[in-house]
Amino acid sequence: MTPLRTLVLILLFLSFFSWVTPAAAQDVGEDVLKRKFAVLKNDSLETYLDSLYRHALALPFEESILHGQAVLLAAKQMGTPDIVVRTTSALGQLYFEKGSIKEAFGNFNAAYALAQSCSKSTRGWMALHISYFYKAINLLPEAQEKIQEAAILFHAVGDQKRLFRSNYFLSIIYYIENDYPRSIDQSKVAIENFKTIKKPEKQDSAEFISAHNTAGLCYVYTNSLDASLEWYNKAEQLAIDFHSPVWLGIIRWSKANLYIKLKRYPEALEQIKFGYRAAMNYHQLSDACHTAATVARVLTLMKRYPEAKVYLDSAKILLPHSIDDNVRLYYWQASADLSNAEGKYKNAVFALQKLNAIRDSLFVGKEKANFERDAIRQEMEWRDAEINLLKARNEIFALEVARSKFQRNVLIASIVTFIVLLVIIYAAYQNKKSSHRALMAKNEVIERHQKELTQSIENLKIAQEHLVQSEKMVSLGVLTAGIAHEINNPLNFISGGVEALTSEIDDLHKAAANPAALQKNFNEAEENIRDILTTIGNGVQRTNKIIMNLLFFSSPQTRGMEMIDVHETLEAALTILNSKLKESNIHVIKNYKTLPPVLASAVQLSQVFLNIIDNAVYAMSTVEGPRNLIISTAQHGDVIKISISDNGPGVPPSLQRKIMDPFFTTKEVGKGTGLGLSISLGIINNHKGSLHVVSEDGKGAEFITYLPVNGSVGKESK
Repeated sequence: MTPLRTLVLILLFLSFFSWVTPAAAQDVGEDVLKRKFAVLKNDSLETYLDSLYRHALALPFEESILHGQAVLLAAKQMGTPDIVVRTTSALGQLYFEKGSIKEAFGNFNAAYALAQSCSKSTRGWMALHISYFYKAINLLPEAQEKIQEAAILFHAVGDQKRLFRSNYFLSIIYYIENDYPRSIDQSKVAIENFKTIKKPEKQDSAEFISAHNTAGLCYVYTNSLDASLEWYNKAEQLAIDFHSPVWLGIIRWSKANLYIKLKRYPEALEQIKFGYRAAMNYHQLSDACHTAATVARVLTLMKRYPEAKVYLDSAKILLPHSIDDNVRLYYWQASADLSNAEGKYKNAVFALQKLNAIRDSLFVGKEKANFERDAIRQEMEWRDAEINLLKARNEIFALEVARSKFQRNVLIASIVTFIVLLVIIYAAYQNKKSSHRALMAKNEVIERHQKELTQSIENLKIAQEHLVQSEKMVSLGVLTAGIAHEINNPLNFISGGVEALTSEIDDLHKAAANPAALQKNFNEAEENIRDILTTIGNGVQRTNKIIMNLLFFSSPQTRGMEMIDVHETLEAALTILNSKLKESNIHVIKNYKTLPPVLASAVQLSQVFLNIIDNAVYAMSTVEGPRNLIISTAQHGDVIKISISDNGPGVPPSLQRKIMDPFFTTKEVGKGTGLGLSISLGIINNHKGSLHVVSEDGKGAEFITYLPVNGSVGKESK
């Protein structure tokens, strides 16, 4: 460590912990500085900065950020670029740990950009750490790109320890992306890298064990079960050799799942019980809950139901200590399996209801996380485009400044001698040609960036279309039970008709023995059979109508604009929601006027009407007494008006401007995504129409849609 770096670290230390004020720092004696030097001279830069970061992490949010910014300021004033890169990255990690993703993103990218002017070692270090961040926010392709860059740089400088960590992390990325063959190959590369490390740290040993375990997991998913068991055994022996009880428990858990897959339940039970005892000994209550539920499932498979009940009760006691939804999913699945095996079907149904509720919540959370991840990726692409455009402009400006300076020098030199003037003019001509070529090259770069920006905008439009389709499928998922009930009613008619036909045929067989009564029975049977066939036909037509409406609504929005009947689109939405309307005792009143066909997308309009009607059903759920849904249509000049109103509690004036904002919802958690009305507004705007809400608090709400007849903006739709 150089004396300059040591001095910088001392200043960082004083700034971060506030041991002395800036004024007092000037009065620190030489002996004090020597003592500080003695403490820090054997400390690595990375270890020291990590200690500063962990100290800041333990502080409240505002105080921790102030400390992190103070360290960064001191680094910028006195440190080398390497120190600035690492402190900027540490500040980004601090923001991330505190939940400020946008600020974390900015600091990580700033550190990465600064690292490009540093040594290969620092560039590799920064690429490795920004890949950790990208993986944490689920930007896996970006994480993969940066970790591959880090591996190349560490290989170039011969840093075997970080090369091992890079290849190990890359194997994890492949595993998360379900690319199991590449994950196996990368795990083997990382294992060979580990063997070249002279003094592995505890983290390296843990990742070495994990690489074997990852290979075992991948072999399970490729159905190579014998190879999986071989790698698990290697990992288990390494955990014993490195005295790692935590990893020993993890590996035995993995082996237990493999034994369950192989139906070797006694061996699986032995492995899981070991993990359960280890989790309880280390007070890992969430893991203990998970393992207890797994023991219960294995005992259920072995038909040892009383013992399974004991472990399931233990898991139930530990369940409140777990915040992991996957653990809760596993517990309720184990409970459902045991209840079903014991014939306690009521308990099994209750457990499955709990299971489905958690799954629905996870689905909504996953959709929201995917939307946020796509927004971050879009912001990255926009920022890269802006940076490249700014660089191009700066380079052009620099060329212009250089040219102006050169012309000024030519003017001054022309006063000296005519010969020098000729030489300078010739040189100016050559330089001007070169500058022009450079300028043309920069213009090409700008044009390429503009094309990339246009492509990014097109990608955003595609993402918006995917979001509309996802919201539509979420709505169908919520209505699945009602749709199934609607289909079940006509199916009951068909089923009853089949039974009646069977009965009539049996009666004809019996009448065949008495020729005198055969003609009379035959005539009665013929009349009955015709009535039965009519009933079956009605049931088939009703089922066909429901299925056609469902297929129509769920189809992707690939069809363009066409002339459609608005009333048919409204009826399709009402058919899908029919069961929900009946269950809620809602009376539908239709005031349809004669309308001309309109130029529109039937699929998109059906989604708008379904969203509005479904919201009305939810709004009227608290109404005591009659519940009325009124749908009116009319034509006003070159536009048509569709009004959907309810007698629910209405929308307060303070919320009317917000209800169509993305992710805004007044429903309970898990009951809505907040995207329905936002997507509906976008669809109507794309049709050159308008969507309005008219409501008074406590007096119901009316959603009015205006659509132009011929696809142009109408008078009332503006």
